[in-house]
Amino acid sequence: MSFQPIVDQKQQIQSQALSSINLTLEGLPSKGRAYPDGAEVSYTPYTFGEIKKISQSNVSEREYLEFVVSGIKTNFDQLLITISDLMYIGLLRKISSLGKSKFSLKSNCVSCKKENSIDFTLANLDFDDLEVELPLIFDLERDSGQTYEFHFSPVTLGDFYHLIETDLSSDIIAVLASCCRNMDFQDSYDIFSSFTLAEAEYMNEVDKYLYHGVKPLPTTCAFCKKEFKINLEVGQTLVLPFRGDKEPPKGRIRFGIQARN
Repeated sequence: MSFQPIVDQKQQIQSQALSSINLTLEGLPSKGRAYPDGAEVSYTPYTFGEIKKISQSNVSEREYLEFVVSGIKTNFDQLLITISDLMYIGLLRKISSLGKSKFSLKSNCVSCKKENSIDFTLANLDFDDLEVELPLIFDLERDSGQTYEFHFSPVTLGDFYHLIETDLSSDIIAVLASCCRNMDFQDSYDIFSSFTLAEAEYMNEVDKYLYHGVKPLPTTCAFCKKEFKINLEVGQTLVLPFRGDKEPPKGRIRFGIQARN
């Protein structure tokens, strides 16, 4: 989905640097599917003091997230904001702080490693929507005859705080367990840790369905002419890809609370 301005952003930026900018749920990568009915979200641009603070090299991962969310207002618990939505709104906060419609960023080519300067506008932003009904339900029947039903929804700010506090933010299995909503974290962590490669293959599908966020910006290196992509946000995926056996286990993925066949 291409980025479509949901407010006259340039006009609001010019009128007052710190005015609150309202977002519609349809304008978020999650499309509001993970939030309560009637959810409202708005944000303000960064201030000079905030930018100065975040530029310090000793800012922790949690402090960075708190910095991003500090300018976001919701009528629901902020801990429910998905990480991908948070990173997207953080990008909008940064863009609106600059007070202009065309931007430039620098990135090293992945092939020749030379630094490129890339210009882009809001119209260049593109993102993947969260298209599925939540929770995403994964039914698994193991060879032992034991069956499981896992309910998933995207990683939230609250989930990520927990992962940081327990020093598990880089643990793929822990990230997956934090997204399982119908089971205790430790229980789901233990079960996912015991997955065979064939069972873990289903996590690729879970990841694809729950993915939402700003797509990498495609560009061509000015030096070697090779194409590469620049990530404008972090925390886009649920888990890294797994690769397992050719024969999958008996399992299926469903969306929302549904009766079994």
